[in-house]
Amino acid sequence: CEFGRGNHPRSDYVAEFDFDYSRHAWIKTSLLWDSEEDRISQSLFKLHLSDGGNQVANLFYRKRRRESRLSLPNPIYGDSLEQAGVNLGKNWGNNWSAFANWNYDIRRSKYLEFLAGAQYKSCCWGVRLAARRYLSDIDAVDGSLSLDEGEFDYDSFIGLEFTIQDFTLNSGAGISNIVKSDFEGFALP
Repeated sequence: CEFGRGNHPRSDYVAEFDFDYSRHAWIKTSLLWDSEEDRISQSLFKLHLSDGGNQVANLFYRKRRRESRLSLPNPIYGDSLEQAGVNLGKNWGNNWSAFANWNYDIRRSKYLEFLAGAQYKSCCWGVRLAARRYLSDIDAVDGSLSLDEGEFDYDSFIGLEFTIQDFTLNSGAGISNIVKSDFEGFALP
């Protein structure tokens, strides 16, 4: 820990603002102020809109200028990142759902992930189908991002899940787990 004036340690400052217009519409912002460099080192803005469960839209923007003393090192993005994203979900009646997710790296002008899918579920069985294209340049050994001549490499995934009275057979990463982690305020029926 470095020391400021008078040999007192200097800490970063965190500010968070949540504005809940209703339980279906809210804004969250947070800032991390670097007291050593006298500037904002991290920021996040998130907008959530829903009708209570049948449809949802989440928009976000985040930026990090450098590694903060409060954050873990990020070998994927190095010392800075600037991202935007959106995810959308829609349920029709009791049986049908559709969802999409998109994350974009503003600094590099490239998308990081795209996911789109649909689900049908009845009283006893269901089926989910999703397609996902995502950044694959992450080294499995050290977690670093390897870019060949500034280009990203992507992997693609098409998943099919069958559900029989809440018992799921899937073809890979688990579509419902991806939707649960990325789609705040939205649940597949």
